[in-house]
Amino acid sequence: MKKLLLSLLLIGIGAAAQPVVNIPDANFKNALLTYNPVIDSNSDGQIQVSEAEAITNLRLEFLDIVSFEGLQAFSNLESFDNWGNPVAFIDLTQNHKLVQLSIWDAQNDLSTFDTLDLSGMNFLTNLELSQNSLLHLNISGCTSLKIMNLRESPLIDLDVSNLTQLEELNIGEFGSVNDQRISGMLNLTGCAALQTLRIGETKLTSINASGCHSLLKLDCGTMPTLVSVNLQGCSGMNDLRLTYTKLSTLDLADCVSLVYIDLNGFTSTISDLDFSHCPNLDQANLSTLDLHTLNIKNGRRETNVFINESQLEFVCMDEIQIADFPMLQVLNIPVNSYCLFTPGGNYNTIKGKVTFDESNNGCDENDAPHPFLKVKINDGTNQGSTFTNASGNYYFYTDAGNFTLIPEFENPAYFTTTPTLATVNFPQNDNSVTTQDFCLTPNAVHPDLEIVVAPLVPGRPGFNAVYQIVYKNKGNQTLSGNISFNFDDALLDFIAASIVPDAQATGLLSFNYTSLMPFESRSINVSLKLNAPTETPPVNIDDQLAFSATINPVATDETPEDNVFQYTQTVVGSFDPNDKQCLEGTAVSAAQIGKYLHYMINFENTGTHVAENVVVKDVIDAVQFDINSFQILDATDGMSVKVTGNVIEFIFEGIHLPIGGHGNVLFKIRTLENLAPNTTVSNTANIFFDYNYPIVTNRADTRFANLSVKDVVADLSIRIFPNPANDIVNIKSGGILKSVALFDIGGRLIEKQFPNAESAHLDMSLKSSGLYFVKIITDKGSTTQKLLKN
Repeated sequence: MKKLLLSLLLIGIGAAAQPVVNIPDANFKNALLTYNPVIDSNSDGQIQVSEAEAITNLRLEFLDIVSFEGLQAFSNLESFDNWGNPVAFIDLTQNHKLVQLSIWDAQNDLSTFDTLDLSGMNFLTNLELSQNSLLHLNISGCTSLKIMNLRESPLIDLDVSNLTQLEELNIGEFGSVNDQRISGMLNLTGCAALQTLRIGETKLTSINASGCHSLLKLDCGTMPTLVSVNLQGCSGMNDLRLTYTKLSTLDLADCVSLVYIDLNGFTSTISDLDFSHCPNLDQANLSTLDLHTLNIKNGRRETNVFINESQLEFVCMDEIQIADFPMLQVLNIPVNSYCLFTPGGNYNTIKGKVTFDESNNGCDENDAPHPFLKVKINDGTNQGSTFTNASGNYYFYTDAGNFTLIPEFENPAYFTTTPTLATVNFPQNDNSVTTQDFCLTPNAVHPDLEIVVAPLVPGRPGFNAVYQIVYKNKGNQTLSGNISFNFDDALLDFIAASIVPDAQATGLLSFNYTSLMPFESRSINVSLKLNAPTETPPVNIDDQLAFSATINPVATDETPEDNVFQYTQTVVGSFDPNDKQCLEGTAVSAAQIGKYLHYMINFENTGTHVAENVVVKDVIDAVQFDINSFQILDATDGMSVKVTGNVIEFIFEGIHLPIGGHGNVLFKIRTLENLAPNTTVSNTANIFFDYNYPIVTNRADTRFANLSVKDVVADLSIRIFPNPANDIVNIKSGGILKSVALFDIGGRLIEKQFPNAESAHLDMSLKSSGLYFVKIITDKGSTTQKLLKN
């Protein structure tokens, strides 16, 4: 009996020695003592630490608990649910093993529960904090979180940027936007595993979901402060709902899996939408948006697209879909597929590069590209062509079929092509890509230069005009030399040039050039100020201004006639910046029939927004012009060219032309040789700025006639020798020398003769060493050449 009493005494002493958890809240303690499954395992009416440590799951629902002091002892707790207990504070700093945590209050009893610290809980995966008054939440270090439900919690801020395992996030919907305190930007850039995002009735201004490639659904509603959503990299998203927001733009370029989109809500000010990168789109609810432009050219015929036509200015869609929207045509809203420069949906691509192997040792990366070379394509039934861009690259977009590619030169005898032609076969239309390069080598020696003068800014009395000198090496030899540009100094004052002249005289600018490679084109812009009508001599509207440019060397040139260009400009009072001009003028000699005419098309963004793309469409009259002779001389950077039948399209994709920004195209084309004298050839162009109706240029008319005044041309028969010289310089011409004028480098007239003979000479023996200019006028034309005195 003594032994039994001793044992019971020892057990009682041992139990009494177990630490008891301090639980001052009677309702909390009672809940633990009556919990099922049993927590008070020894039924002593207390919760020992060991008993608390044995518990992994705890759910307490609507028990009027106001303090959870003592919960810290439950250090092995993995799941804790507090529903409807009006506590003001919960200390979970010792509960590091929590995996699931839920705190919510359907009866709004958690009105003073405003702070929760969960920092360092790296086992926590599920977090539910709904329907409470939580303002501050610290989840730093909760790197295992997968699901977060924070609905109807007026958080002030939230940082989830480092939750790399997060899969689902719900925020907001407190019942009134005015009760929502979370604002600013929600940064999700680190949430690569996020699949579902639901946000409603918050004061967020932006959502950055860039890089969330696993995101499948984004649902944001009643967020009138939301002005920005970044969906870059959201390639898996198929369901997007952004209703009643303040969004003004939305970039869907990376949303390639998008199937359903809802952007309804009268608060959004989105005016332009582009679904061209959404080939799986099936339904789009856009009926409350006041869209101005809509691009749904994506290769798919959507099941339902609901739009509001009241403000629409342009709709781009696949050709097959246009018939589904007859109301657009009834309302006279422009709709076509002419907004993207690749086909919608599936297509095959032929691309390549044309390279010039000047050293004739095989094309490699060190060889120069061939810009603006025509490449023709033929599938046996249809044919077309494109031109290489400034980097020598070309592109064709095709269906299935067999295609033949042939490079085509202005002077085929100058070059040898490897291969001469190429064939490409696409058995299916499956987005296949084939690369076909061409290597060019010089055939014999053919130096050949050309030069053109074109107006960039027209001449107006008293204002500055800008002229562009374009010179090109269309031969097969790298050349160096000089350019002279002549103008009437009495009527025009030189202001500036994009390249500083190497020499200058009265009415004469001279520029040196070096290493002009075959196919290379360069330009010089010259600004001249016209005399006002009040000056002497005056310049008035409708006056004629004459200009000429010469590129040397001429003597060895294969086609010396295009080494000189004469341009006559009519002075205007006002002008349309979107125009087309034949640089030979409105009347040329009938002897020029069958030869090249040069055309300059100028365009200017006169709108109120940057023009992302510009297209110049020129329909060539096949009765008057030889479309096969078309050659590009110069253009604003970034141009690609497509020729289909007699239609030429100059495409400036991604030009981002600023307001007031200018661009131009310079090309030449031969008229047909069978035109009769007194025929007038005409040409206009359509200029498309983004989604606007095209601007139709003026009609450029040129008549072939026997002119009453002889054409002003350069006399290519003039020779000056020796040059450099020490004393006597001989001047000879195939015509009659009318005048010979000698200028020093400063433009001062040194000497002038009127020989009225086929030859003359200048005595330079007493003149100072240096550079001079000789301006010669004959009965056949004129020229200005440099003369160097030793």
